[in-house]
Amino acid sequence: MKITKEIKDLCQKRAEELELEFKEVCFVRESDMNILRVVVDKKGKLTTDDCSDLSMLISDDLDNIDIELDNYYLEVTSPGIERKLEFEELNEVLGSYVYVKLYRKIQGEKEFYGDLVSYVNDVVTLKINFSGRFKNMEFEKKDVALIRMAIKF
Repeated sequence: MKITKEIKDLCQKRAEELELEFKEVCFVRESDMNILRVVVDKKGKLTTDDCSDLSMLISDDLDNIDIELDNYYLEVTSPGIERKLEFEELNEVLGSYVYVKLYRKIQGEKEFYGDLVSYVNDVVTLKINFSGRFKNMEFEKKDVALIRMAIKF
């Protein structure tokens, strides 16, 4: 199922009305159900009430849009604790523990976990713990396949 510009614009507009940060909207199929998933975030803390409020606004509007699917569930959700990060938002999460996956190996590895130190001039710097010794490593944006939040155990 293709997301139309009309659906995306509607979801983004309604999210902004509630001072939520619109991330994405997509159709997914899970457990034989069609789901229209709207992902939003909020500076500070996103609550279930925020998601519920947005869901009610969007639901009313979607009833007036011609959607190809007859039956689908609307799901308004947060990006999750291990959410993917966009390069544009890295400076907002400095100091956070992140996971970086590279397109090619550096020092024999393609995956790194560490504290995000900086993102300057398309270079991501992580403070990584190598057996109790901390070292800053730099990764060029063009080499990074994925960067996401991570949980430190």
